[in-house]
Amino acid sequence: MSQGFWQRVERALRPPRRLKFTRQGKIFVLVTIGVGIAAINTANNLLFLVLGFMLGIIVISGILSEAVLRRIEIRRRLPTLPWSGEPCPIEITVRNLKAIPSYCIEVQDLCANFVITRRCFFLKVSGRKSQSTTYHCVFPRRGAYRFTGFKVITRFPFSLFAKSCFFEAPDDFVVAPRRVG
Repeated sequence: MSQGFWQRVERALRPPRRLKFTRQGKIFVLVTIGVGIAAINTANNLLFLVLGFMLGIIVISGILSEAVLRRIEIRRRLPTLPWSGEPCPIEITVRNLKAIPSYCIEVQDLCANFVITRRCFFLKVSGRKSQSTTYHCVFPRRGAYRFTGFKVITRFPFSLFAKSCFFEAPDDFVVAPRRVG
């Protein structure tokens, strides 16, 4: 079997979205479980109503955060010749292909041989529009760098969960040696 086959199998088995609890989300889920236990123990209809509202908030959070991450495109524009040890501007463009806006999108650029700690934040990308921002990165040495893609995170609408997905966008990049003088 070829290496490409196993990469396709791994990509097919990888879940399309990852979900991580935020601190507020953990507290909210624990309170929801507590209300559910209290509702069952006391058979109080008001507690069942509150439990239904709380579970509805969790479901709505999942649906709306999924809508934010669907049908968006992300592109990177690299400078022509960056210098080692100097700030290098990298432009990230998010294009929303839906008619409805996408809110609270956080984009992290992924590089195979260098860790990029800077993230780009887009508060609102209107429907069928695009928005760009630039972050500056300092590459420590000269040579070839390979960008692999983007990690996109949203905490919309209630910040209970951080839903993330990965966009593949391979790109090779060469950094020139430090300038002298």
